[in-house]
Amino acid sequence: MRLSTKRALDFYVGRPLLALMQGAARVLGAVLRRDHGDLPVRSILIVKFQGIGSLVLAKPALAALRREHPDARIIFWGTPAMVPLAEQMPEFDELLVLDDRSLARAVASLARSLVRLWRAPLDWAFDLEAYSRLSSVLVTFSLARNRSGFALEQLRSRRAHTHLVYFNRYRHLGEAYARLVGQLLPRETVIDASAHGEWKFPLTPLALPALSAPYFVFNIHAGDLALERRWPRQHFQALIARLLALRPDAIAVLIGHGTSERAYTAPLADPPRILDLSGQLSLTETVRLLANADLVVSNDTAPLHLALSTSVKLVGLFGPTRAETYLPPGRPNVQHAQESLYCAPCVHHWEPSPCHGDNQCMKRLSPYTVLTRCCTLLGIPVPPPSADEGSEAIAPSSYYPGLVYRRSERQGQE
Repeated sequence: MRLSTKRALDFYVGRPLLALMQGAARVLGAVLRRDHGDLPVRSILIVKFQGIGSLVLAKPALAALRREHPDARIIFWGTPAMVPLAEQMPEFDELLVLDDRSLARAVASLARSLVRLWRAPLDWAFDLEAYSRLSSVLVTFSLARNRSGFALEQLRSRRAHTHLVYFNRYRHLGEAYARLVGQLLPRETVIDASAHGEWKFPLTPLALPALSAPYFVFNIHAGDLALERRWPRQHFQALIARLLALRPDAIAVLIGHGTSERAYTAPLADPPRILDLSGQLSLTETVRLLANADLVVSNDTAPLHLALSTSVKLVGLFGPTRAETYLPPGRPNVQHAQESLYCAPCVHHWEPSPCHGDNQCMKRLSPYTVLTRCCTLLGIPVPPPSADEGSEAIAPSSYYPGLVYRRSERQGQE
């Protein structure tokens, strides 16, 4: 299903269903008098349907959960896009799939998953989705004895859950996940947002002849969830040219997932010093490539968070999202670049975005600004800006930052 279809279903179907479930949960809770005590913890369900990067950010908390409850059976429930990463996480004993490629597939896979969950009663279910209504509906259908999710002002009907944890969108997201699963950890437990624990995949270098030289990885894509996070392609092109001029011994490697992203990357491919691997790597190969790079530059999307799970030098590019929300505080070898614009951040605050795709917050982030961050991490002198780099931060646009609605002249006459 397309992302727009999923969002429509979440609002028009998930909203009334969740409201009904809130009332039903209260009535059934009063009638059945179900015990919602923390113990025992024999089985745990973790639900995450969107956002590979978010699952990476949740891993330190999940690793702590596994250490505290080594004998519990932890089940992951996610979409086909999430399963490849979940398969590489030793915290999970079993994987269930909600096939979202079509509505019919989703209904059939939902029935199979629920039957499986009902056969072995769950003690706890954690909904890692912060903004989805349907995820809360499905967690409630799991019939877990305790169901925990995030509390947001616009999702008060999540009281169908038995436990709600305040979602502070102005703190690091990893801390939110730590607070959510922390209900099953000792109160004094402190979770290091950089301690991802073990992965099943190796972090050995890829055996490609071109990667024998030092290389920089550039992820110029932003995924489907919010294309406004994408830094302009021409900015990447300018940055790559400057970096390769400063480091004649290095090559640039371009990455991306899927045929559409490969087509978007193609104009930047310029062998022999630019290697385009877009659409050619598996998840495991992508992580191995990132882990052994001399530098990674990425938009706020999955490869950025996968890079954060390693010790690679990283520059994160932010605009419609907050760097402080997604980058662990005090992390060495990590820099971010972000321009201050009135309407940013907007992702998860207003949909569709106020700019409707004219992401000035990213367009005004100049290649020279990002270059300074890269040079700092690489330990090389920052070159002076060229004559044309002084004006790069101004991107022509008719968009007035923050304007989300304007009545047309024709409407005004009606």
